[in-house]
Amino acid sequence: MTFKRANDSSDRGLAIADIVRTFTLTGSGTTEFTVGADGTLSGSDTAGCVFAGEVTIPEPAINVFDIDFTADMCGGNVGPANDVRNGTFAGVGTYLPDDGTGTGDLLMFGVADTDIAAIFSGE
Repeated sequence: MTFKRANDSSDRGLAIADIVRTFTLTGSGTTEFTVGADGTLSGSDTAGCVFAGEVTIPEPAINVFDIDFTADMCGGNVGPANDVRNGTFAGVGTYLPDDGTGTGDLLMFGVADTDIAAIFSGE
């Protein structure tokens, strides 16, 4: 297997200022994450989860960020059991600014803890 990096996406660089806003994912419920100017991360979802953590950019020349957060107070009956969804998650992500095709700005990341993995792709 060979992995190839998409230079036009990853070489665009990234700063926290690029992603300071709220990103929303809708589907069977709604999940929102807000990135603050200092890299703080907060959010919630319709199942009652409350998220708190941070986003850091290890290399500003590359469009990749590290993300870690805790999920607390998860409730409802959507997806995995509540006790599995509560926890400390860490992962990596990328940001794709609106390219003029009407898709909007897109924040994408994948995270995991010891029991569960999750992805987020929000505008």
